[in-house]
Amino acid sequence: MKKLAELRKRLGDLKASGLKIVDVAEADDRDMTEAEQAKYDGIKAEIEEVEASITRAERLAEERRSMAPVPYGTNTVDDPNPETTHGFKDMAEFSPRSATHRSVVAVSSIPA
Repeated sequence: MKKLAELRKRLGDLKASGLKIVDVAEADDRDMTEAEQAKYDGIKAEIEEVEASITRAERLAEERRSMAPVPYGTNTVDDPNPETTHGFKDMAEFSPRSATHRSVVAVSSIPA
């Protein structure tokens, strides 16, 4: 993420530099000189490169988030309201397998 922040800062700096060149020419009520135009074209090309790098970095960050391992067995309910949780404290209580297991344990503990 540090790289992404640096790229975004670089992009802002480049855009400010390009606008400065345009503002100087407009303030003088003239077209850009050949030197200014060449510098502006170079800045525009660099802006495109940085924008492409930002797009790649954002895509990679999203892919990283989507590939992150999902923790198993840590699904607990943070909402203690039984109206919204229907009385379940965690996924183990909700799981049909757990309900079957509890029924088997309950039946097997009945004295014969």
